Amino acid sequence: MIGVSSLCMLQSSLQEVLDSVVPTFSHVEVVCEGNHTNLEVLFSYECSISFHAPFSDLNIMSLNRAIRSESLSQISKNIEMAVTYDAETVCIHPGHLSPLGMHFPKKVQAVQKESLEILARTAEDQNVKLGVENMPLFPILSCRTPQEIEHLVRAVDSEYLGITFDVGHANTTRTVEEFLDLKEFVVAVHLHDNFGDRDSHLALGDGNTNLDFMKELKDKRLIIEVYTYEDAVRSHRYLCDRNL
Repeated sequence: MIGVSSLCMLQSSLQEVLDSVVPTFSHVEVVCEGNHTNLEVLFSYECSISFHAPFSDLNIMSLNRAIRSESLSQISKNIEMAVTYDAETVCIHPGHLSPLGMHFPKKVQAVQKESLEILARTAEDQNVKLGVENMPLFPILSCRTPQEIEHLVRAVDSEYLGITFDVGHANTTRTVEEFLDLKEFVVAVHLHDNFGDRDSHLALGDGNTNLDFMKELKDKRLIIEVYTYEDAVRSHRYLCDRNL
């Protein structure tokens, strides 16, 4: 159940990505922004698909109503498109603290919960599973810890909202093993490595992330999320050599 994110070829068109990765990977998570919005080409390839909703410049917990509205609009459209392309799941980013939001922590958390409730209802209408992604160690980001993301998912309380467990992000917060307690909520797993100091998206085995636990997640969709196709292939080999 090992797939790859189109993040590994962001400079290329989606068709070029698929031409390169499909011979090795039978599943592709499409980062649906930038060069990878020509989704019609997906019909020409025999592989399963998941989506990573747009996230650049978007913020679902913004106190600026126009920014939040546009963020919800773009993500909702991506959820609706997932049905057309038989996407298994849609990965969504949580919000982040703006300069204004930093002064109203309780307000932004309420806004984020409301935003996720809206997106979960859209997902229910389309019968699509969402996975809100845990974030790396960076001050303005939300959902960095298992406790925070669990609280949010339970508060929304929708069978259509789960967690995209990003192992590399969890390594920066030293919470990899703690996230295993949330296995019931995990809809997909992002795999990449680092040394715990920054979110560097290294090939598996090139950092210090403990991957011994991976056997506990073999029933989940595993998605290699690195910056180059060469690192994606090396990561795939790393998992296969260790029967992970």
